[in-house]
Amino acid sequence: MAFEIEKNIKVPPVSHSGGRKAKYPFAELESGDSFLVVGEKPQLVQQAAAAYGRRHGMKFETRRCEGGVRVWKK
Repeated sequence: MAFEIEKNIKVPPVSHSGGRKAKYPFAELESGDSFLVVGEKPQLVQQAAAAYGRRHGMKFETRRCEGGVRVWKK
């Protein structure tokens, strides 16, 4: 198989339109904001918050409370 070598071809910008829609609104939170998650296992919510925080340089706090699990952005 032969490939043609080309020069001066610009790299197109990265498209972020793909992927799935976020399950939780981590990106919309400002410091001190929180949201309540109902009907999910607390451990899954905590893991999702921690993973999102690692990827985006943010910190979250989760607590079990009446009605579900609450997530705060630090």
